[in-house]
Amino acid sequence: MTGNEQNDASASKSSLGHKTAVAFSWGVFANLLKIALTLVVQGAMARFLGPSAFGLFAMGIMVMGLASYFADMGISTRLVQQQTIDNDDIAFALGINLMMSGLIAFGVVAGSDYLALFFGAPEASLIFKTMAPVFVINSVASVSVSLLRRNLDYRTIQLANLGGYVVGFAIVGMLCAIFLASAYALVAAYLTQALVNFLMLYRNTRHAFRLDFSFRKRGEHLAFGGTVLATNLINWCGGSIDKLIVGRTFNVQSLGHYSAAYNLIFAPIGALYQNLQSTVFSSMARMDADKPRMREAYLELVRAISLLVLPAFVCAYMLAHPLVLVVYGAQWSASGAFAQVFCLMAPLQLLWGISTPVLWNTGRKSVEASVQIPFILLSAVSMGLAAKHSSLAVAQVAAVAFCLRTVTIMMLACQTLQIGARQFALAILPALVLSACTGVVAWLVETQLAALHVLALLRLVIGGLVFAGTMVLAVLMVPSLIPRTLAAILQRLSARAPQWAHPILKRMNSGQT
Repeated sequence: MTGNEQNDASASKSSLGHKTAVAFSWGVFANLLKIALTLVVQGAMARFLGPSAFGLFAMGIMVMGLASYFADMGISTRLVQQQTIDNDDIAFALGINLMMSGLIAFGVVAGSDYLALFFGAPEASLIFKTMAPVFVINSVASVSVSLLRRNLDYRTIQLANLGGYVVGFAIVGMLCAIFLASAYALVAAYLTQALVNFLMLYRNTRHAFRLDFSFRKRGEHLAFGGTVLATNLINWCGGSIDKLIVGRTFNVQSLGHYSAAYNLIFAPIGALYQNLQSTVFSSMARMDADKPRMREAYLELVRAISLLVLPAFVCAYMLAHPLVLVVYGAQWSASGAFAQVFCLMAPLQLLWGISTPVLWNTGRKSVEASVQIPFILLSAVSMGLAAKHSSLAVAQVAAVAFCLRTVTIMMLACQTLQIGARQFALAILPALVLSACTGVVAWLVETQLAALHVLALLRLVIGGLVFAGTMVLAVLMVPSLIPRTLAAILQRLSARAPQWAHPILKRMNSGQT
């Protein structure tokens, strides 16, 4: 390789790293705004609507989630992974998506009564019919999303998601909740969000609406899409069987408590998960299966993500009950126990999210789906048995199953990148130690405050401050805890931080020198 070629390669890596960092930063910024907004809006709507409305909406979301995979079939994702694309590729993706989404929407409308009968909730039939148009809207929007992801333009994607949520839930949803006071407030918000999101995305891509159905020329696309579809369906089963069993076995109110607790804990993680996985997938797709680069990036991501989320969710586990009371109100107190279980699952989703792109970009697309099947079958049987005891028992079994599946996927990623057990342990050990420390402190504080019957809001505030103080103290004492990625962010922040914060930031960053 000549000097110029080396310089070009170095510049390419630098450019890719910069674009990846910018893309993820935009995602984090937009998602932090959305998380804060979600807590306020969802909490307000929960107080207006109650558990039954959330239970009915959760049934609709389950049906939408399953059927939406057939509506897209992974064809749009292929646009991201291809090194080069043309207008014919876009037209084929758009044509397949529109055809499949139309068929799926018709099928949901035609079978809505049977779906409602399955859940034992006849009132859910109209919910399914009303939500069906979202299949078509989202399938077209997915083409725009893929085109933006190719360019790592997550700024546009996140702004569209945020704009859709603001108009859909914060405005339309809240108004409908006040005046309708039924599950249809959530349905109206969902429809509006999808439409606004699509319009904002398409405004920035302006791709032609030409349809191409030349299946014979698109064997690779269909094969890739089939693998994506199979993987998504298995992931849906793994993530939704628990809710399906709760909705089928217990009443609508029970599903409402279950889904509301799940949303409270997983909404912030879910938003970060989508952004993180998309960013890592797009970035690794451009590494051309360069395993040393991928290995370094993966270990750095494990260090940073585990350090950020594991201690936070251990603390959240201790504060789950006051959190539910503050956000949802006293009528939702039964959701607190579910929220605790979900706190143990949530951080693992992000670690899963950075492991999947490794498999997909190293020629192991089908592995993720195949290794999960035994776990899902076993967990489905176990959750069915647990349902004879309580809906909380179902959540506990689901948590154990999710942990086992996540560990398996991460082991496969490490095997693919030739990461040894010692390397991985060194990457995640600081987060485990810090989680244990913050967990013990949070437990001691919450136990004492609960025994003194302190108000939920005050318990939550004090617990959060104690957690933040413990984290800062630990990092000041051992600056080397901070991974390089986070240290670089701190260094950039130090230039804009107030004067009194400079010594603290400098101390935190000293472990990287």
